[in-house]
Amino acid sequence: MTTQRLGCVEAARILRISPQGAHLAMKRGFLRSVTINDRMKTTLEWIEEYIEGTKEMKRNSNRLRINGRKLFDNAKGFYSVKQAAEILNIPKEIIYRYVYYGYIRSDRFGKYHIIHENQFSKIAMLREFGRRTATQKAA
Repeated sequence: MTTQRLGCVEAARILRISPQGAHLAMKRGFLRSVTINDRMKTTLEWIEEYIEGTKEMKRNSNRLRINGRKLFDNAKGFYSVKQAAEILNIPKEIIYRYVYYGYIRSDRFGKYHIIHENQFSKIAMLREFGRRTATQKAA
């Protein structure tokens, strides 16, 4: 019993991602694959495993733990950018912009920014200052 091997393009069509994304997932080991004649191949079973793994990752993303400790421990005042944006009722892109330009402090752990709640007042002040300057320019 042989299983059909699929290339990056076929896997990408099934996953609805770009062929480069499928190749990168195979290369990094997220999507199981074998190399045959310098071509990376995968199977339908491995694609299903990959899909289930990404679903599980999405379900657990709000419960991130590093060495047993919560990464975003709201009881201690640590929030993700998304959580901070929801609390302050502003787009998360604005918070990323403030972090990028150094207006507010954030700690970085891997790809995550950790915002402490004492920065919320600073964000509110920056938002008010931005509105004030916009109305002054209009007048």
